[in-house]
Amino acid sequence: MVVFGVVAWASIDWAIEKALTPSSRAEPIVPIFRLVNRGPERGGGSKPNAIVWQTSTALEDCADVTARRSRDEKKQIADLLAAAGDSSLTRDELPPCTPFQLGEVEEGTKVEVLGQCGRMARVRIASGDLQGREGCIETKDLSAKIKDRVE
Repeated sequence: MVVFGVVAWASIDWAIEKALTPSSRAEPIVPIFRLVNRGPERGGGSKPNAIVWQTSTALEDCADVTARRSRDEKKQIADLLAAAGDSSLTRDELPPCTPFQLGEVEEGTKVEVLGQCGRMARVRIASGDLQGREGCIETKDLSAKIKDRVE
């Protein structure tokens, strides 16, 4: 009976280990690269840069702050009149979306698509000023898939 218990335990332990160990035959993941594309057909119009957001909820957070600021319009006017001689920027005078943005990338910037970011794409920026940084970008601002050339 003891031998049967040891064999059963070893079999169960082996099965669990086999199920949790990744397959050694897994194919390497091929990176997917795209270019930022803000042309008129993509909705870019006169603004050639695309915004890279810090989180998947940044667009909604920005909209909430914008709505809250418009509701507090009377308070803002009073604050502005009180600080009439002060030319320095306060937090309320900054654009409402600034805290949620990683930055802007120019049209033609190469990005690696890492996955989804809510309704946007999670990307690692492969060129430009934000190279190496990760953030979220609207999928409408990305070109079709491009192949990375190995040189």
